[in-house]
Amino acid sequence: MQFSPKMLIFHDRAAKGLGFHSKPRVMHFDFEIRNFMAIRQAALEKRSNVVVLLGPNKTGKTQLLFLLYALYWASWNIAGEANADKEAAFEQKLKSKLKGVFLVKNPRELISWQEKQMRIEWGNKDDEEVLTVEATQDAFLFKGKPALAPAHSPTFIAPLIGEYYKGILALQKVSPSWRLVSEAVSDFINDLFLYADRQVSSPLLQHMEKWSGVNFFLQSNRIYARERGRQYKIERAASGLKSLASTYLALRHGLINEAVFVDEPESGLHPSFAYQWAKWLSQLAAAKPDTTFYLATHSEYVLEGINVALKEGLLPQADLWFVSNFREIEHGDAEGALWKSTVATAENPLDSSLLSRVYSDLLRHLYGVKSA
Repeated sequence: MQFSPKMLIFHDRAAKGLGFHSKPRVMHFDFEIRNFMAIRQAALEKRSNVVVLLGPNKTGKTQLLFLLYALYWASWNIAGEANADKEAAFEQKLKSKLKGVFLVKNPRELISWQEKQMRIEWGNKDDEEVLTVEATQDAFLFKGKPALAPAHSPTFIAPLIGEYYKGILALQKVSPSWRLVSEAVSDFINDLFLYADRQVSSPLLQHMEKWSGVNFFLQSNRIYARERGRQYKIERAASGLKSLASTYLALRHGLINEAVFVDEPESGLHPSFAYQWAKWLSQLAAAKPDTTFYLATHSEYVLEGINVALKEGLLPQADLWFVSNFREIEHGDAEGALWKSTVATAENPLDSSLLSRVYSDLLRHLYGVKSA
């Protein structure tokens, strides 16, 4: 994605009074989906500023993150437009962003395989303000307005960006229009270096440095790690440090705003670091109640880190979005994932049993140990 001066204005422009809703930045919303890629049906509610997505591979976790990212991005991008027909402008922005985020030529390619129609509903049904998107092989239809009017663009943090960010930057110089990776990923890399000179002070940066033993910084369009009095390019770092670098730098350079999407934050991390990261993220969420953090994970250590934050009262609650037909998918008997949601609290924590069951089943097969 290439940035223009016009687009940069939106990063700091308030949404209030620009023609969309002037509601709080973090709002409750309903999110219903039918026949969208791997998702056969989803009936989800967002009630918290930490949302955890849990499901096996090929059930649409990243697809849900990408879809919400595109919706947030189009809502933010249109908020500053002096356009009389904002609904039409939003439709065009969203179509374009869906193509860039999912790397498709036409948004109709997002309809589930062998299905003829998909439907997305996003908004607060209590207020009867719901955006509806329908697509068939012949048409792409919109009704209503976006649920949010964010003042800042969303942030998407993909796994191990330190592995490939240099290649993306280099290719964009040669061919700006070539889409090598999802725009959700390239947007973050571009924003990171666009705001390299913007420094945010936070005790949570020092806290991560303390438990991880490393900090990160940007210099001459490169990411560096610093530990024990030496510094080196992130490409030379262990894979776990490449995962930690993204959230650290997002906070350091002011990219933690209304919506942050983190895909598999445990990538490359030892279980103890995954647990520490989840507790750190919970502290960040408590310090930034106007930010919603969406996390897709396979790690029970990430879940338990958030559960500790719930138990200690750091977080009042967290949303769990989960695949309800896990067993059918596991045995190859399901055509698409069914997603539901629930609210986790100190008394009713995030359920990590599906993840721990894999380990207990392995013990049973290897050693005859009975699963819990």
